[in-house]
Amino acid sequence: MSASTTSPDRLPTTARPSRGLLSPDFLRKLDALEILARKLVVGPVGGARRASTHGASLEFSDYRTYAPGDDYRRIDWNVYARLERLFLRLFLAEESLTLSLFIDCSSSMSFGEPPKFQLARQIAAALAYVALGSTDRVAIVGGRERVDAYLPPTAGRTSVWRLWDFLTRLEPTGPTNLNRSLQQLAQRVPGRGLVVVLSDLLAPDGYQTGLRRVMATGSDVSVLQILAPEEIDPDDVGDWELLDSEGGPAVSVTLNASVRDEYRRRLAAFTDEASAFCHRHGARFTQIPSDVSIDDVVLRLLRRARVLE
Repeated sequence: MSASTTSPDRLPTTARPSRGLLSPDFLRKLDALEILARKLVVGPVGGARRASTHGASLEFSDYRTYAPGDDYRRIDWNVYARLERLFLRLFLAEESLTLSLFIDCSSSMSFGEPPKFQLARQIAAALAYVALGSTDRVAIVGGRERVDAYLPPTAGRTSVWRLWDFLTRLEPTGPTNLNRSLQQLAQRVPGRGLVVVLSDLLAPDGYQTGLRRVMATGSDVSVLQILAPEEIDPDDVGDWELLDSEGGPAVSVTLNASVRDEYRRRLAAFTDEASAFCHRHGARFTQIPSDVSIDDVVLRLLRRARVLE
């Protein structure tokens, strides 16, 4: 496909760069994917989920006589050639999904090699691309101690450039209050849709209260916990002074085999609790190391987690 011509159902992958977030080759792989939502979604514009009324899907349903003011692009000229009368093609209605992407923008997301925030931003960029390619709407929310960056729901294939620009301006700085920022996210969720939370979940006051509020919106919720390899499996023994990236006091520790084993046990317990909490409330939970490639995250992990299909 050339830069000057595009499929009517796909976004231009080579016309402009993806703001350094995703490669053109990877964008072409995304063209075969769709956002998967398990719950009923309702929206005011045509999307890619069938309903029982007439609307704007690509699946033919019936004809009706043309009337002044109707969209002439729906006229079936083959029928006109046979009957010399104007008829409109009717299609099965479709319901739009609103995808709300929450990105943890606190300082802890800057940790790791590569940084956790880098992968979170790429995942958000990929999901936005897929959703807009299916004529869904996308909103982006950045949260630290509160929601301090918000792009309201936007639709249309060319909106991808605006969303990618917004994502590139987000930076991981400052302390976090996930409960407060997730509660404020819930206030911005426009009815039932899909909410994807991208965070390490490492918040001093927890995340459960905020997530409950998000789940109470009736949305299909997916929690993607992104952790650095060093957080998942630290392997450097010796004396260390640990600095809190969000402004807490420094802690001196001696990392030996027993301390490392205890750390792994506590991290596993923390992860198990997060997973169990999500499952109890009907949400998906997936832990993702920050050194996994975006190709592997989207094409394998998110499909396995039933976020994409």
